[in-house]
Amino acid sequence: MPSCAADDGGSLAAHPITGHGPAASRPVLLCGYYGEHNLGDDALLEALLGQLPAGVTPLVTAHDETQVQARFGVATVPRRRLKAVLAALGRCRALVLGGGSLLQDATSFRSLLYYAALILAARRRGLPVQPSALIRHRDTAMQSTLTSPEREPNVRGAFRAVMPLPRHVALIDDVFTTGATCRAAREALFAAGVQQVDVWCLARVT
Repeated sequence: MPSCAADDGGSLAAHPITGHGPAASRPVLLCGYYGEHNLGDDALLEALLGQLPAGVTPLVTAHDETQVQARFGVATVPRRRLKAVLAALGRCRALVLGGGSLLQDATSFRSLLYYAALILAARRRGLPVQPSALIRHRDTAMQSTLTSPEREPNVRGAFRAVMPLPRHVALIDDVFTTGATCRAAREALFAAGVQQVDVWCLARVT
């Protein structure tokens, strides 16, 4: 699933992650599929880091921590070790979920439990949670297993926006094949009041 980044004033600066008082010195946990050598998610991480307000320190979940640290110059926590991520969350002031379709069980049920555990832990600590802009609200088959004609109906109506969005957003995708997923995501964004949607892809299959 493509990732969604905001433009036109829709940065994270408007969210309570900016904070005040003693909590303002604590980092914000950016949680996503980072450091997995996935071009789309790494591009979204770059966009999210660019949206952070001045003075906000990111702590990023990553598998290849060395790669993420070297490329983005940020502190990291091993994303595949839930206990370590939960411990890191306890030192943070907010949780930001970014990157693709995190809250879904199409890839694995453990993935859904992983992110649900992080959200619940943040809520119990009274931390603000910035969710992904789009969620997949119904089951779909993996697009890579389908023929081109099957992909459009598979994802039609599968996405829903779950947060206020600005008038102009960008969808970030690593590989653009038929465009079915991007079109479905775009329709969900239009239904949420977005007026302009740009698609940024790193490669296109022809």
